[in-house]
Amino acid sequence: MQAGTATTTDIPISDNPGPLSIRSASGHPLTTAQSLKMLWTGILYYNIASCIFVPLGIISHLLKWGDVPTFVLNVLAIMPLAKMLDYCTDQLSMQIGETLGGLLNATMGNAVELIVGVLALKGDELRVVQASLIGSMLSNMLLVLGLCFLCGGLFPYRKNGYQKFDVDKSNVNNGLLTVVILGFIVPTAFNMTLQETDTQSILSISRGTATVLLVTYVAFLVFQLSTNPDGNLVTPADMKKEALALAEPDSPVAELTVVNTRHNMIRGLSFNSNTSLGTTPSRNTPRPSLRVIRDPSFHSVARTPTYHSAARKSLKERQDEEDVPEVLGWIAMVALLVTTVVIGVCAEFLVDSLDGLSAKAGLSKTFIGIIILPIVGNAAEHVTAVSAAMRNKMDLVIAVAVGSSMQIALLVTPVLVLVGWMMGKELTLDFELFETAVLFVSIFVVSTLIADGKTNWLEGWMLLASYTIISVAFFFVKD
Repeated sequence: MQAGTATTTDIPISDNPGPLSIRSASGHPLTTAQSLKMLWTGILYYNIASCIFVPLGIISHLLKWGDVPTFVLNVLAIMPLAKMLDYCTDQLSMQIGETLGGLLNATMGNAVELIVGVLALKGDELRVVQASLIGSMLSNMLLVLGLCFLCGGLFPYRKNGYQKFDVDKSNVNNGLLTVVILGFIVPTAFNMTLQETDTQSILSISRGTATVLLVTYVAFLVFQLSTNPDGNLVTPADMKKEALALAEPDSPVAELTVVNTRHNMIRGLSFNSNTSLGTTPSRNTPRPSLRVIRDPSFHSVARTPTYHSAARKSLKERQDEEDVPEVLGWIAMVALLVTTVVIGVCAEFLVDSLDGLSAKAGLSKTFIGIIILPIVGNAAEHVTAVSAAMRNKMDLVIAVAVGSSMQIALLVTPVLVLVGWMMGKELTLDFELFETAVLFVSIFVVSTLIADGKTNWLEGWMLLASYTIISVAFFFVKD
């Protein structure tokens, strides 16, 4: 090779990952029989639990075994069904991409809350609906996220002691949650300033606020799916700054190359093959070419200069870590719909037993709505997020846990207010002052802990401690 001639080697990768969505881990095309088998064996113990507790929950209601047994059996029925929702959405997310997959996972994870909320509205349990909405947000932000940080930091233990995630994406959710708390505080503050309760004005403010929040959620979807689907855009100026930061006077001349696939855009580093360590580039050396790329995971590949073999190794490791679908997309979708219907049946029996449970167990409806029902409804988020944290997929953790809280606030809450309006139910956003204050402080705590883009197990313990304190306080709240 002639001196002064620079060559650049791109990392080879296929531009057509489509077959991955219909092939098993062995590389053979998935069949309907294999998909049905995996749908049963993939979460075998949960399916067995569903087959036991779903019939028992239905029989308990029909034969009137009592409110407490009916509540307990239907709770035990909904929890494994939530795992089926999680499994099916996980299979779909592998085939539709990480962004859409995280969105779908959070949405279907909130299907239980939406179903329970509508049925509680139908039964005039307005206080339970309000409490469950606040409780779902607190459960996702403190309990689910705390378990993720704790388990992800300890099991398996990492030498660096912390895990990283995309702080820019998490800040979008935090910003939306800040808007939400404003929307929740306004009706409550308005009611407190009145000497006499003006129900009609509070209803009008709540319904108007719900409409604005729902439109904000639509705007968020447009931003997430259209404007910024792959994370932050990297401009040529940003690329040049990063290249100058990486290259030192005595180091090889580095050139940023781009590997572009349909689902991922990965930065690899390649070097001029004629440049050795300890030499400086000559005037004849071509200037590095800078190309515009989009990459949410730059730090994992291109933070430290390396040679072609190391770049290929990093890419190979990333490909090996990717999960392969086990179930065909249409089968997963059908299973999602069937599971949602069954959850709706069990949730209706669960709501019907709330009055008897509150009277016999001595628990307030506020405690049931804020603590017990969210734990049942968020079972899917618990399983998905904790499992992802232990595999070091922290961006998925933030998307599911914090994103789910955001969806509760921007989607489920406005929808229930508007559905109540159509049903003639006076559901408002005038929450209790104590509940609103707790939610405000919780959002502040979470935003503070994730602001630096990294976390450790101690921060998880902090969130769990916060949730425990809140649970003890709400246990003594009377209706």
